[in-house]
Amino acid sequence: MLGLGFQHVKLKFKYKIILFNLLLIFIIYVFLSIFTSIQAFKINDEISGLNPNIYEIEYEEIFFINNNNTKLSGWWVENNKDKTVILLHGLRSNKSEKYYIDLLKEFHELDYSIFTFDFRNHGSSEQGKFTFGYDEVDDLVSALKYLNKHKEINNFAIWGFSYGATTASIFNLSNTNLNKEVKIFGVIADTPYYDPLEVLTDEVSKRTPLNPFFSGLLEPGIIFFSQILYDLDLKNIKKIFDSNSVTISPALVFGCDKDITVPKTHPMRVNESLGYSSNYLEFKNCLNHGDAFIYNKEMYMNEIDNFLKKQLKHEQ
Repeated sequence: MLGLGFQHVKLKFKYKIILFNLLLIFIIYVFLSIFTSIQAFKINDEISGLNPNIYEIEYEEIFFINNNNTKLSGWWVENNKDKTVILLHGLRSNKSEKYYIDLLKEFHELDYSIFTFDFRNHGSSEQGKFTFGYDEVDDLVSALKYLNKHKEINNFAIWGFSYGATTASIFNLSNTNLNKEVKIFGVIADTPYYDPLEVLTDEVSKRTPLNPFFSGLLEPGIIFFSQILYDLDLKNIKKIFDSNSVTISPALVFGCDKDITVPKTHPMRVNESLGYSSNYLEFKNCLNHGDAFIYNKEMYMNEIDNFLKKQLKHEQ
């Protein structure tokens, strides 16, 4: 009898250990899901203070309103108004970063008029709902409408990087309420992400001991807490890319062979989603996100210029 009692106590203790471990795993799971969701929506709104004047380029500061009455801040640089390019910055960034001003300078030297602005929640723009590019399409559409009305421009190209590239690509697959006079003659998407949820779980595996398989198991938790905390369905963007929608204009998609922030599989899948009118170009030996322009500037701008010239020629 004493032996049976000891076995019973031992079994109860074993069950308690199992229960404790399961509870610990659950707590860690919830913590990582909430932490990842909060970090994903954390925006850096630091402004560098730089502007196109560092290259002696004159610009006009412009404020315009999106459909949610959020005031957005932009810069207008006028050159040839027959070819105007809109620049869309990346996540946790803004138009005043030197990277984008350097790019603005390159387009300026190619005789493009340029409009660059800060998305909602970024730079000098007001706060608004952040959605990884899904609702930010409205910011882009509002910019196009403003320029069409106040600058009398109806022919645009769009360049975007990462978050901006995803926004531009979603726009290219969307039925927007643009004036029929507004034409988009080309979209350049530099390393867009196909699925923000996948990017987030990849980040977890890079910053914690979890391998990609186990970090992938966090997806349901991240989806749940993003919906609860921020009223955002993280699957929306992937749904659009999987929708087989028809694109508005031809696209040129860039990827980087060694990019670990947005691996090349993302821009490759975005390119496939954009269909036959899209072309994919991969840059080699760019170790960091955004290196394609920094370390391959001449090739980068030549590819863009040739692509846009070709599209403009087709319109004539």
